Amino acid sequence: MNEEEFGQVMTIVSAYLFDTSNDIVRNRLSRTCGRRPTPFGDIGKVVFLQHMKKKEKLVVDGYLRLCTIPIPKRVVIPRSDEWWVNVLENFTDEDWLKHFRMRRQTFEHLCETLTRLIQRQNNPFGRNLPVDKCVAIALSRLATGENLRALSKLFGVARSTACKNVNSVCNGIVNMLREEYIIWPEGDRLVETIRGFREKYGLVQCAGAVDASHVPIAMPYDHPDDYENQNGWHSIVLQAVADDKLRFTNVDVGWPGNIKKDEVLKNSKLYQKGTNEELFPKVTEELSGTDIPPVTLIADSGYPLTNWMITPFPDTDTDKQQEFNDKLSKANMVKRSLKMLRGRWHVLAKRNENALRNVGQMVIACCVLHNFCIVKGEPYRDEWDMEESFEQPTCENITQLEKKGDEEIRAQYFL
Repeated sequence: MNEEEFGQVMTIVSAYLFDTSNDIVRNRLSRTCGRRPTPFGDIGKVVFLQHMKKKEKLVVDGYLRLCTIPIPKRVVIPRSDEWWVNVLENFTDEDWLKHFRMRRQTFEHLCETLTRLIQRQNNPFGRNLPVDKCVAIALSRLATGENLRALSKLFGVARSTACKNVNSVCNGIVNMLREEYIIWPEGDRLVETIRGFREKYGLVQCAGAVDASHVPIAMPYDHPDDYENQNGWHSIVLQAVADDKLRFTNVDVGWPGNIKKDEVLKNSKLYQKGTNEELFPKVTEELSGTDIPPVTLIADSGYPLTNWMITPFPDTDTDKQQEFNDKLSKANMVKRSLKMLRGRWHVLAKRNENALRNVGQMVIACCVLHNFCIVKGEPYRDEWDMEESFEQPTCENITQLEKKGDEEIRAQYFL
């Protein structure tokens, strides 16, 4: 090293040593030189400079070693996206339905809607993934429940990239589309829903059906017993309301699996609004000279009978009561909606290994996509109804004393 180069290096070293904003570099240099950090101040600087003159070579060598530490090179694993290229070039509408649960035109519309919100992830090759590939990775994960290793091989990306894309797309779907596709019936939409239940099932003043479903999850680290349901596997609870067209109008997800669904209901905003008479307008309907009570929801015997929720008779002592229960069961469309939800998006029927904080967003995203597919006219295939490895916990009837007039309350809701 010549004299000019030595002077430049010493200038840099001195700047680092006496600049209080570079504590980390100063300490590392001092340790490299075999000397503890010196307290600063005018006297400290003089003492330290005198010491440096004796150990100039050690300081320079330490600084150079600090600046020339070799950085490990990233190992680039060659991956092929041949399968995805084949999808874009050769897949028919039926192939799109099988793998992504929607046809290509609907898929492209979804991509266009999500473009602004999807943050493209850098893959190991240093280039960004296109939006359509990000959405395809997420839909494939939701539709088939495939693990991240299989997805990474199909799309030619790293497992970490696939994981980030799934979470990013699910968050984008929830943030961008939830309010547009999960809509509580009001105004003309409420009138249309009431008409649908009346024409299809002979049930008047009904605006939806409520029920719950369990989503399998890996055993959480915190309070795992709270998430173990009555069937012995860990889950979170999805509470949903559906209309006559099988669309979800309200969803609430995240409660631990050992909580009964009536308790989930009582802790939800839906119950609070129902108790405060804020769910629907206080209007009655006159039919054949009889005033029909205000709009209600329907539910199975796992829920309580209230003035805004109609449930079956707990005991059927007469044929009339049995007929009522049969009609109510037929009109309870939310059960079919939840079955279709698990059939369309198999990730909800398999144990979800994602972090618990991400599972809830994934479930809501599936509910949004369920409605999205119905609105866009996407067909549902019966072959998607899979034999579930995790059988849903059975409904436990709520023990409640029948009050005088309960039979009349139920009866007046059927034509």
